[in-house]
Amino acid sequence: MVERCSRLLVALLLAAPVSSFAFSTFTTRAVNLRAGPDRSFDVMAVVPAHTALRVTGCQRGWRWCMVVTSRYQGWMDSYYFRHAVQGRAPIIQDPNFAPGAGRPHG
Repeated sequence: MVERCSRLLVALLLAAPVSSFAFSTFTTRAVNLRAGPDRSFDVMAVVPAHTALRVTGCQRGWRWCMVVTSRYQGWMDSYYFRHAVQGRAPIIQDPNFAPGAGRPHG
């Protein structure tokens, strides 16, 4: 029981820094949610305009960001964000992704 609680505590502590850097925003119009940070990756969903997002990280240059919606997690072009504050989400260094379908979130 103590070991299980210790593992849970460590997991929560490791997760805290990532979530503390995330920020909320919303889409300015309908936009594709992709499996990776480029237009060559599969479209997992089309997110409607004015949908709330949580940005958990961005590539250097802030063009492509990892986002979480109420149903999915994937990559989105930051051009379609409203009130996105640069400098708050962590930079994702050289993600190792292969084109293909993503996974639903939730």
